Amino acid sequence: MAVEVADFTILPRAFRALLKDPSDQAIDEFERLLGAFAHASREPCTEDQRLECGRVAAEAAALGSTLAVPSLRRVATVAQATSFIARWIRWIRAREALRRAELNMDSTVPQINPNPFPLAPPTWEALLRPAYLPYDTRRFDFRGLLLRIFEDGASGGGCCDGGSADDPLARLHLTPTGCRERGYARVSALPREELRRKPCPLDEATRYGCGSLNRTFKNSPLHGEFMALYREFIREWVAPQLGAKELLYQSRPIFRVLLPDHLAVGPRHRDATYHAQPNEINFWVPFTDAYDTNSLQV
Repeated sequence: MAVEVADFTILPRAFRALLKDPSDQAIDEFERLLGAFAHASREPCTEDQRLECGRVAAEAAALGSTLAVPSLRRVATVAQATSFIARWIRWIRAREALRRAELNMDSTVPQINPNPFPLAPPTWEALLRPAYLPYDTRRFDFRGLLLRIFEDGASGGGCCDGGSADDPLARLHLTPTGCRERGYARVSALPREELRRKPCPLDEATRYGCGSLNRTFKNSPLHGEFMALYREFIREWVAPQLGAKELLYQSRPIFRVLLPDHLAVGPRHRDATYHAQPNEINFWVPFTDAYDTNSLQV
């Protein structure tokens, strides 16, 4: 069964269309796409696909990527191979466009900051450039706190197999709580009458991450300890990165648990659309390994 790359890239968009108009035709189309994806997720990738993945990874590495080649070891199925190729081709085109802009001396194009720890306070232009900033994970042990918060759910009793054996936080989707969450794969299996009757609640269930695990985090007795560590993180690490002795910051960080088969948080957007100030700077702090599609798109 030949499966087009586009089948996988349009799957979330097709699900949004289904929720807006849960007609028989939309449900049939989504079921076709989901069936194709399920088949491709079980089918081992071909030798030609492996070679193409290797070629694309090598091209990305030549342009500066340190993630493309290591990511090859995770490619085992048709779905993973086609997604890998499509994703890294987009990255290559974006990087080539960035280099062309740099040659044209276009200062409006963001660049990776080669020196994220300037001796003097950074300029506003420098702050607008994306950068990878390491921090002391022993001093700011957010992961350790989250493991304690999710200890009961993350340590056992999962209803599924698989996951990362050395990282309980990466296995939250395998716990009883995680398995009960409704991603688009489970929602699409509902009777058509229920899909038509409750599109909005089902959309909320797939858009905003794992609601039950978010509630566990917010209602935990350890939530206060997490917030105290967050404030220390702002004072001792974030403020120095910005060269700031004083700053305004978000009093409560946005915490999300996104599980497999959940959609992203709404369509692509700018924070200013949600009333954020134009001079706001975002810091993203992942607590599990970020790679391939298990990451943030900017």
